[in-house]
Amino acid sequence: MVVGIACFSEYLYNCWEAFLLNKDKAEEIAKRMVCDITKAKTLLGFEPRVLSRRGQINFEWYKKRKWL
Repeated sequence: MVVGIACFSEYLYNCWEAFLLNKDKAEEIAKRMVCDITKAKTLLGFEPRVLSRRGQINFEWYKKRKWL
């Protein structure tokens, strides 16, 4: 979704040169979306509510689209 918005933004930039978000920047941002929850588990007792299998499916979906 972010990359799609960025592509549209890049198109508009090419027309008006006024947009800051482009496809390359969106892909760079998407690569940084991986998080470590160890600290939240340790300090707050956080436990994810998404089952590991469902989380794996989501992970594979993002990875297939090269968002991770």
